[in-house]
Amino acid sequence: MFFLIATLSSCEEKDKITDGELISFCEKLETSIINRDPTLFNNSLFEAGLQKRIFEGYHAGGGLSYALNHTLNNHFKLGDGILSTVMHGDFIFEVTRVYRDDDENPWAVFRLFNGVSFNYIEFQFEKILDQIRISEGYYYNTGQQLSETIRDLVFMEVGFDGKGKKDLNIKKYYTEGTAFMVKAQKEMLLQNYQNALDSFEMIDPRLLQHPFFHVQKINILSHLNEDDLYKNLEAFDKAFPNEERFNILNAVQLNMYKGNVEATRKAIHHLSKRVGNDAVLDYYEANALLNNGDYDKAIFYCDKFIEQRPGLIFGYFAKTIAYIKKKDYESATNNLSKIIREFNATIPDLEDAFQDFPDFFSSEEYELWKKGLSKI
Repeated sequence: MFFLIATLSSCEEKDKITDGELISFCEKLETSIINRDPTLFNNSLFEAGLQKRIFEGYHAGGGLSYALNHTLNNHFKLGDGILSTVMHGDFIFEVTRVYRDDDENPWAVFRLFNGVSFNYIEFQFEKILDQIRISEGYYYNTGQQLSETIRDLVFMEVGFDGKGKKDLNIKKYYTEGTAFMVKAQKEMLLQNYQNALDSFEMIDPRLLQHPFFHVQKINILSHLNEDDLYKNLEAFDKAFPNEERFNILNAVQLNMYKGNVEATRKAIHHLSKRVGNDAVLDYYEANALLNNGDYDKAIFYCDKFIEQRPGLIFGYFAKTIAYIKKKDYESATNNLSKIIREFNATIPDLEDAFQDFPDFFSSEEYELWKKGLSKI
């Protein structure tokens, strides 16, 4: 289902992309990832325009041009990268907002969410030879423009430092590091997360100065150790203190982890101004309130999330926990009935999911509900 809040103003004469064309194209991009086919994303990248941004201020000789093509074909295929992230982390990929910036350039915001973690990606569009193409992007979890990330990779591949000066040591540790990263990614596909981390730890620490590599490590840690994950995320956040979108995304996650409820809610409201009225932010607000003991408010935000995303189980689970913590066991069991009906859950599934609440399962309300389950 295409989830979109359109905040576009008409600017058809300048960029020749109508509002309707842009919305339709974003819907196709979203559907392509849902259908596990990265072709449209891969083919939509306007490489010539991106190359101009990447090498602005540098002399792009044959070596750099070759390295760019090699990087785009081997380490940064746009659609392949997004699909890999979706499949590795069981993410839901949706567009949340389309808009035009101050220069009337059309953009779209896409969100990835799996019930635990989330990220946003923005893409800028141009119409080239009557085709809509992606000419720039921004990944919230790296704090970099797409062109900046690719420039880092290209420069390292040819052995340039950040200022374009030759340093063959960079080429050596980059080549070795990408080999270890590929090995780690294969382990991730097999869900061998500790093996993936062990492979990743073999890369030269200097690569972790670049967001592209640091994010790979954070992705692995998200499957392993929560404390290590947020320790690395906090260190990464401090390395980019002036990038607003990057910082505000991390503020939600870090304040949630630390239990800073009001700071979490403030960050959520700030983020929503950038990414649109995304139901996922209602879910995070519900969890922040739940952790703070504000159960009625948490239920309110769970209902907001469920109203917009009724096909996702996460809101029902959070709402059930809020009722259990309120000791409103009758409402909790009513919610369990909805989970069984809507998501084909079983009693063992539910008792495993809510195992942290033994008092609920030993309650009279739960016993009566369980006995009457055949009537649902």
